[in-house]
Amino acid sequence: MANNILRAHAKLFDQKEQKPFISVIVATRNEERYIGKILDSLVNQTYPKDRFEVIVVDGVSEDMTLKIVEKYKDHLNLRVFKNEKIRSTYAFNRGIEKAKGDFFMIVSAHGVLCKNFIEKDINTFFRVHEKEPKLAGVGGIYINKYKSTFGKIVGLMYDSFFSGAKSCRYIRKPHFSDSVSSGVYDKKTVESNGKFDEDFIGAGNDAELHLRLQRRGYKMFTNPKIVTYYFPRSSFRKFLKQTFNYGVARGLMVRKGYHKIEWFNSASFWFIPVSFLFYELFLFAFSGFSFTLAFVPFILYWLINVSVSFNLLIKTKSVLCIILPVMYFMFHNVLGLASLMGLVFGKKAFL
Repeated sequence: MANNILRAHAKLFDQKEQKPFISVIVATRNEERYIGKILDSLVNQTYPKDRFEVIVVDGVSEDMTLKIVEKYKDHLNLRVFKNEKIRSTYAFNRGIEKAKGDFFMIVSAHGVLCKNFIEKDINTFFRVHEKEPKLAGVGGIYINKYKSTFGKIVGLMYDSFFSGAKSCRYIRKPHFSDSVSSGVYDKKTVESNGKFDEDFIGAGNDAELHLRLQRRGYKMFTNPKIVTYYFPRSSFRKFLKQTFNYGVARGLMVRKGYHKIEWFNSASFWFIPVSFLFYELFLFAFSGFSFTLAFVPFILYWLINVSVSFNLLIKTKSVLCIILPVMYFMFHNVLGLASLMGLVFGKKAFL
């Protein structure tokens, strides 16, 4: 049924009789610093204003977020709903339930969309869908914008595979990807597969959905010409919380059976942070003994760490890259601890 709907929309789109209607979902919670930027970028979209709506689902904001949103009701087809459960996962599902379009997009309140974002996203979807009928979502890339030096350091970290980031964060060519950012989704496909799992209340909800869809044979696609300008976490505390919650999400996915502990399998990469944490504890416990060979993996880790950071220094020409080895080391340890917590305690471990 979903494929028939897509073919019907594709025919309309190709004939330029009527472009498909898109529902753009924005989850907010105390976003007065950023919400105007994302809404301005939606006002300036090249996609026809009567062919998309904006659904703001607000998690009981205590600042000026909703007052700022109200100012855009004369400029956008805009609806606002309350998310009393606060967490973004609930907001996404509420937005999908209220969406009038056959396609929906989830965009970050911390982002700014390029002017042809919606147009390129939906064009790419129909073009790729002609060759891949089980296409579920299409997205683009992030280009980071910074409000602080620390935010820039975080952005640099995610420009490499060493952060564990999805391929859409650092591969700058069109490809079938393991995830999509600010993507457009076929609503019927997502609904028929259970929408977002509301156990993932802290982080990783998009990764969980993408992984579940891929396990059922669906595909994701990234087009680097679809650009979101994104403001990374600008404080150390927020960065640590986000990293911890993402680690918990990893552990929870294993707990739910999405991944099994199997060596020589791509899924085994999920267990590296936890394994590394236990390895470090072993080295600490037996630090009084001479186990020269036991330090080889630790030395290799730091060689890779420094090499990745140096390559980013060459690529970005940012002197801040000299801090990255320490940041990566802290990041991997927090991720390992949080993954273990998620595996043992499930969603109770989210901060």
